[in-house]
Amino acid sequence: MGYYTYHTFSIEGDDPSGLTEEEHITNIETLADYTGLFEEYCKWYDESDDMTKYSLLYPTTIFVISGEGEETGDIWSAYYLNGKRQELRPTIVWPDFDKTKF
Repeated sequence: MGYYTYHTFSIEGDDPSGLTEEEHITNIETLADYTGLFEEYCKWYDESDDMTKYSLLYPTTIFVISGEGEETGDIWSAYYLNGKRQELRPTIVWPDFDKTKF
């Protein structure tokens, strides 16, 4: 049993490595031993470990993996820089009810 998540990949700011996003994606899929990580919902059990290792290979590049899980509201983005990970989750805030808008 596992949990399906749709992952997207991007780079924050400049990428001094000289690689394209597609080349990074190919490298990440090779490291993870999983093709199609960013094309469909999948179970990427070792995303954190894989990306931490990968970011050590390009210590000045900020990689961003965003995920949308199968449960409503399960969205997040993880930033990787030089083997470190920072995960961000949005906060949903309802505005105050305004009776005058009827």
